[in-house]
Amino acid sequence: MGGHWPVPRELLVRHRAGVAAQVFILIVGVILLFGALEHALWIGIGMVSAGLAVRANLRAERRARALTKRKAKEIWKTRLAEWDAQTHEGIVEKKLSELIRAKEEYEKLEIEEKRALDRLEIVALNLQKAQHLQRHSIAFAAISGIGPVRKNTLAYCGIVTAADIDRQKISRIHGFGPATTGSLLAWRNAVEQNFSFDRAKFLTSPDAQNVTAHRYAREAELRSKLVKGPAELTRTANGLRARRTALRPLLDEAARQYAKAKADVGVLW
Repeated sequence: MGGHWPVPRELLVRHRAGVAAQVFILIVGVILLFGALEHALWIGIGMVSAGLAVRANLRAERRARALTKRKAKEIWKTRLAEWDAQTHEGIVEKKLSELIRAKEEYEKLEIEEKRALDRLEIVALNLQKAQHLQRHSIAFAAISGIGPVRKNTLAYCGIVTAADIDRQKISRIHGFGPATTGSLLAWRNAVEQNFSFDRAKFLTSPDAQNVTAHRYAREAELRSKLVKGPAELTRTANGLRARRTALRPLLDEAARQYAKAKADVGVLW
């Protein structure tokens, strides 16, 4: 990852100070032998001051290199996060998964439309049948055992059309036994047998047309997506490679600077 910073001049000074201290001891010994004690003391003070200066410079150098290391680490982590976010294989996989889901949905559109129409058709059939029964009035019908008096009684109790006839409702009306109840139910069944579901009317209803319109709109949307899919997938893959090409030098340089800063800090500890 590149060479270390040059060893600071302060380290050379410290080394030289050690050598100087040894020389000083020798000189002091010699001077003492000749009685020059005062000169020896001054020389000692100078050497101690030089040693303190070296240690102060060394501490300052350590702090500077530690700061450089922290900054280099932050830059490296930032570059690494950019690499992970912008060059992950999942980007292409996600696009491919989207196309697969679109294809599966496209193939099921007709089935889903039929299911939705079947549900609506049951509702429409029951509604048309109820409307058919409501158009047949008891008052104008020829029902065995049900004359004008009983018809008035039924109307008073809220039973007016074939749609209103219900066994439990009739059983609660005074004067209506099993025979008259049976006659009413038989007439209602006969009316119901004449009902015919108008499917064409149902298919042209707003609800049914909305289902079909939604199917065709979604079908066109998915078809367009699938037609454009291969080209978009290629662009996504090319974009991934381009981002890797652009980010790789930045990541490598950040890693190199961080490793160098760590090594430089280690030299002084």
